[in-house]
Amino acid sequence: MEVVAGFCAGAQKPRFCLASLALARWACKRQETQSMGTELETYVVYDIEDDRVRYQIANACKDYGLERIQFSAFLGPLNANKREELFLRLKKVLGDKAGKVLVIPICEKDQKARRSYMVHLDADGKPEVFEE
Repeated sequence: MEVVAGFCAGAQKPRFCLASLALARWACKRQETQSMGTELETYVVYDIEDDRVRYQIANACKDYGLERIQFSAFLGPLNANKREELFLRLKKVLGDKAGKVLVIPICEKDQKARRSYMVHLDADGKPEVFEE
């Protein structure tokens, strides 16, 4: 039975269905509880003008065990609580300064579908190509 905004879908007249609503709430709560301890690969990406603020954001990411993957991007496993803690810390650091911070959790399935392509110039200036 599909629940839409607390009503049973498919009824002649929309009527409140406590069983469906309770089941939907239970499923949602169960999923939240299960994911609280589950670590998901989390990307933190930012665009910040102020050097001092940018440095503090990077240090916060390192404090949570994230690895720098670009100049303004970090990646690492965090559970929901740690993601929220980190987000609040980053929000406090940015304050009212110009900038943007994104905290993006990625499920295992999407992480496996990730693709990357990198070209690195060796000491002689020859390109080395890496693809995954």
